[in-house]
Amino acid sequence: MKLFMFVVFAAILMIGVNTASAQLPQPIHFLVNVTATPLEIGIDSDLEMADFAAGQTYTAIPDAAGSGVLTPNDGVASISSMGACNILGDINAQVLVSFVLPSRLYPTGGTGNGYVETLFNSTSAAWGASGAESNYFDPHNPTSMTLDAAGQAYIVIGGIFVVGSTVGPDAYEGEALVTAQYTGL
Repeated sequence: MKLFMFVVFAAILMIGVNTASAQLPQPIHFLVNVTATPLEIGIDSDLEMADFAAGQTYTAIPDAAGSGVLTPNDGVASISSMGACNILGDINAQVLVSFVLPSRLYPTGGTGNGYVETLFNSTSAAWGASGAESNYFDPHNPTSMTLDAAGQAYIVIGGIFVVGSTVGPDAYEGEALVTAQYTGL
């Protein structure tokens, strides 16, 4: 009987030791990698205007239909296409869009002289859904935009073009650079 009690006691002790060692907490680590869709900037069209007159200042303002309005409306000068780009990224993400803008456009054909001065103000650019760019902004200032449910924002840019009285006939050009970065997801 003593032997039986000793074996039962030893078994209980072993079970207790095993149970006690199973009670130590063990961590399970969680690791989640979150990535953002790389932002893409697609240039849809260049800003092209025609038949500007020397000694005149023209203003190209984006309208909510994805095109532009040119003032003064002299019946000759026209907008062939508004400058436009599409920012693509994560759905409903906040992005900060910045421009490097030309201050002058220079002749390209070799017959012109001088330059066309470019200026920008709070109605020189607009963003929104394609064909409904109703959020106007000054492209000199970095601008926060929210990508839509498709993960995009469409931007149209115009400006103010000062054609000096001594500027000769030619095509005048320059470039604007656009950058975009996430500010929050």
